Amino acid sequence: MIYHQTEEQMPDMMYKPQFKEPPPENTERIKDAVDISHMSKTLFVIVGAGGSQSFCENIVRMGGNLAVIDPDKVESKNIGTQGVYGDEVGQYKVDALKARLKILNPNANIFAIPKTFEDINDEEFECIAQIRKMQFGGARYFIDSEYNQVVVCGCTDNFEAQDRVNSICLKYSLPGLNAQIYAHGFAGEITYIHPYGETTACMRCCLSPRYRAYLDEGFQNDVGSDGTPIFATEAVNSLKGYVALALGHTAIQ
Repeated sequence: MIYHQTEEQMPDMMYKPQFKEPPPENTERIKDAVDISHMSKTLFVIVGAGGSQSFCENIVRMGGNLAVIDPDKVESKNIGTQGVYGDEVGQYKVDALKARLKILNPNANIFAIPKTFEDINDEEFECIAQIRKMQFGGARYFIDSEYNQVVVCGCTDNFEAQDRVNSICLKYSLPGLNAQIYAHGFAGEITYIHPYGETTACMRCCLSPRYRAYLDEGFQNDVGSDGTPIFATEAVNSLKGYVALALGHTAIQ
């Protein structure tokens, strides 16, 4: 099991999700645009809680549940490039975000996991995704979960984490996406996969030159968020929100 590494040592991942829709007055204006009932039983696994803050908030506004994975703490320098606040400096990003998300939707299941995604093994991921049983077919598992759907979202520019997102999606036949921003916010990139839709090709196939550069040529990424206006981050958050919403409205098969 995965344990919440705060002073309370809360075993966040041992909590069995309780499915309850947001207060109806909160979703009155989107009830014709979003399937609130379905979203309240859908889990979005978010890898990276830095620039994805508003993305996470808006998923929760629409009834979704989140498992947020990030080992970092809030620093003062994050205030200019991420949706964090001064009184959160020194907290784990996942803890600070969880507190805000529970204000937006007190009925949402929010799991804060201060670890890297690469350090979460398959058994732990199955705990996060509430996978009850699996049946192996061909090269993939076909799963049964407590959730209607589980969408894995790579919101980090870390290659190893993005590769892990792709591998998890392939193994468990889950939809997912990876998103990142280029140097100085000049462009953004979103790749996604759905095992039962029109995008069954994996993200590794889509980005094969990048994989060759990292795995065969020893490339190391030195591009961070320095010089990137927060508006560039928010533009990517908005677009990947639509992608995640579409993926989240499907069901596990």
